Amino acid sequence: MDVRWFPSPDTPLRNLRLVVADLETTGFHPRDGDEIIAIGAVVIENRKLCPDRVFDRLVNPGRPIPPHITKLTGICEECVSGKSGVVPALRDFLSFLGGDCLAGHYIGFDLDFVNYKLEQLYGLRLKNPVFDTWAIARRLYPTLGSHSLDALLHIHGIDAVGRHSALGDARLTAQLLLRLFTILETRQIYTVGQLSEFLEHKVDYEIVFPVV
Repeated sequence: MDVRWFPSPDTPLRNLRLVVADLETTGFHPRDGDEIIAIGAVVIENRKLCPDRVFDRLVNPGRPIPPHITKLTGICEECVSGKSGVVPALRDFLSFLGGDCLAGHYIGFDLDFVNYKLEQLYGLRLKNPVFDTWAIARRLYPTLGSHSLDALLHIHGIDAVGRHSALGDARLTAQLLLRLFTILETRQIYTVGQLSEFLEHKVDYEIVFPVV
């Protein structure tokens, strides 16, 4: 679980193997008792989604699921009845992730839940390299009113099929990430190091018309 491999700065973005993940939870605050109720993930390899590499797991949170969460996600207490708890679900997800790069939209939210559980259980935190579509989009579109997943799917012409399910959001985020990588290449950003520098420094341009 304590993965310490990092891609070198000259690694081409198109050569990365990425696990794009998303969580559904009972709320926003793991330290206040909110729990994971679903984990979804897909794999990008050679700049393509791998249809046979999918992780999709409902998780029994051991606590009631708020009605507004059920309304948003479609996950009710009957859905998770009889499902495993978070420990085996996380163990299987980490096995699926392995040493690959992790990606997601506003991935810090998901990492907060995962790392909180890992710290409780094992005294560890996830060490995989992380790519955040939200952070990339903020640099590409600094004046955009919203960098939410819905807003970015809309401007990139991505049909929001499966929205607000863990696997659906993982697939949508993966499609968005591939679009963003294409746009980055139009700005001569090809490698991990170039992307890191781009994210760390303010740029003097903005993409006005996204590549759809």
